[in-house]
Amino acid sequence: MRKTKTTRRPKGTAQIRKEKRGTRECWGYDVWVRQLDGTRKRYREFSFATKAEAGQALAALKTSGWKARYGLNPPAVSHQTTVSEAIASYLKVAKANLTANRTDESKYWRNTPGHLRTLQRWGEFAGLERHVGTIRADDFVFWIAAEMERGKDNRRALKKATVRRGLNTIRAAMNHAVQTCSDLRTYKVPRSPLTKKSEEERDRVLSDEEISKISGALAINNELADALFFFQIALITAGRMAEIRRMKWEESSERFGTVKLYSSKTKKWRTIKAPAAAALIAKRRTKEKTAPTVIERPDHWIRGVLQTASESVGVIYGQQVPGGWCPHEPATYMLDESCLGRRAFEWN
Repeated sequence: MRKTKTTRRPKGTAQIRKEKRGTRECWGYDVWVRQLDGTRKRYREFSFATKAEAGQALAALKTSGWKARYGLNPPAVSHQTTVSEAIASYLKVAKANLTANRTDESKYWRNTPGHLRTLQRWGEFAGLERHVGTIRADDFVFWIAAEMERGKDNRRALKKATVRRGLNTIRAAMNHAVQTCSDLRTYKVPRSPLTKKSEEERDRVLSDEEISKISGALAINNELADALFFFQIALITAGRMAEIRRMKWEESSERFGTVKLYSSKTKKWRTIKAPAAAALIAKRRTKEKTAPTVIERPDHWIRGVLQTASESVGVIYGQQVPGGWCPHEPATYMLDESCLGRRAFEWN
């Protein structure tokens, strides 16, 4: 007999029921759930031992259905970038950049330069599994103290400028992580506690008398002409060792009194107004110089000659010697009215 509306059971009362599956009866549910596009989809499953288990499964199904329909799904768990991941990402880009900028003129090459090794050492100090967003300014202070102690243990005291350059690489790696990782978009990399004011003790300015003594010691022997020429150009242009050694003849103009220097450190060209340097280069070119670069000697030969000449006239030389000088970075540029510039060298 067909059931009428008055005899039919209420809608939804049979969503959870028993049905025979195989040789036994199992509890389950049979329900239609509204989808995101507005359509209805039927879900049936009869594999539960008790009515309570079937009810819990149906409740979970309905909850996930209306949360998806009304956009109430929980947000995805964001990944927290660790120090190890940030360092690995920066090392990959930094090494690729070194390889991309390597030329035939790159005579000195290291797969992992010192500043990248410093970054790896900092990662072990800070904790490789630590979240980058937890790094604070105090962590940099502790790192500086640890580096100073490490230098004392190795009987090679580190200058604050050396530690500051390492911190620059560390902060560069953290800034790279901020730009590439979504979980660090609101994170601000702490400033370095070391400023250039902390490097004042590095200054080592050669006096007029010391410059005259060193120049005289280099001029005694004609075989040291390359070292004397480098010393003069470095005094005038305030160029680094690598910048002067890679300079080509056409990068100097006696007509305009300019010298062009390219820095492999900053990847930039700079044009210096130095008529005295341009005149020296033009005079040197008139001789039997056929090499493409202005200076043919390697850097270790030049440094060795400068050390010997300085010590012979009583001027302290050495990068790690207190009060010693060595050609490295510019400190102060001064011009001598006689014809040559006077250059202040630093030690670090």
